[in-house]
Amino acid sequence: MNAVVEVRFQTDVPPTVVPGLIYSVVRERFPKQTELPQAQLPDAMRALNPALRYLPTVIFPAEGISLYVGPRVLFLAMSGTDYPGWSIYREMLQWLVERVRPLEVVKTPERAGLRYVDFFEPPIAERLQVDLLLGGKSQSESTFQFMCQMQREGFACIVQASSSAVLETPKGTRAGCTLDVDLGFSVEPERFWDVAVSEIDRAHEVQKRMFFTELLRPSFLATLSPEYD
Repeated sequence: MNAVVEVRFQTDVPPTVVPGLIYSVVRERFPKQTELPQAQLPDAMRALNPALRYLPTVIFPAEGISLYVGPRVLFLAMSGTDYPGWSIYREMLQWLVERVRPLEVVKTPERAGLRYVDFFEPPIAERLQVDLLLGGKSQSESTFQFMCQMQREGFACIVQASSSAVLETPKGTRAGCTLDVDLGFSVEPERFWDVAVSEIDRAHEVQKRMFFTELLRPSFLATLSPEYD
């Protein structure tokens, strides 16, 4: 499972110095840094290309969680099979907000969001409450990928599902299906830092309700022995 909190923003400081400024206040917990391949591209090229504009240029890895930073984006990503729970993730998020806010790097937040990507063994029809109809007939036994955009309790929600995903693990490659749920929001710049964590908290609650009541089949959910963190 992957869990990601992302903030996209405009800044008044030279974009290329943003990663260095953020590193200066987070190296206590993120002492290592690695430049990503897209850092080699001129920032003017990245800024003009929608596909590149919000890509991170540097990763600060730590045990079980990593911070990705670019000239106009930062996101905190947690991945792996041993998800430690929301309380641990939230504590790191609160810590990050307290250190980044005084830098005044984020002038105008454009979008913030919480995203979860979960991997399941096939078949998708027995795992998810997701179906694709074509000519009135279900295509859930076929290979498919789809995206649905909707509103959920004030959040812009994007749900994606794929029946033919591949997961690389230390023990090799696994084939399966994925469920990708992204809840995004925007607020006035002057209020952003005051409400950022509480809005992510609220997004987490909405995500949780969707996951356990709308997206997973009850019969499959029962096999997972879920903990409602």
